[in-house]
Amino acid sequence: MRKFTLIFILILFSCSKNSDEVTSPELPDPYVPVKFASFQYSMGGVYGGLVRYTHKDYSSGSHNYCTCSACNNSFNTVDELYYNKNNGTVKFKNNTDSVYTYRKFDSSWTCRRYEEI
Repeated sequence: MRKFTLIFILILFSCSKNSDEVTSPELPDPYVPVKFASFQYSMGGVYGGLVRYTHKDYSSGSHNYCTCSACNNSFNTVDELYYNKNNGTVKFKNNTDSVYTYRKFDSSWTCRRYEEI
């Protein structure tokens, strides 16, 4: 009987998992809060597009935006503004919005400026 008990205990311990649970580390959010984000692309150095996003709390400031003399302009003042400098994506939302809007500015946008809060 003693042999049987010893074998049972050995089987019990060998079947149990004796390992530490490893969890993957939390990745930081790639979006940082910003005062403004400005993007510009040009065709021929003069024409192109200029897009500016400004956080409402910083809309009266003088920011170092991208500039373009004859571009199509889009100016946006938003309640929440975030920028992912890894891939050039802006995440923004107004108080009336229920979800964030994302807009990516790829490498064709030659000027990318932003200022963190």
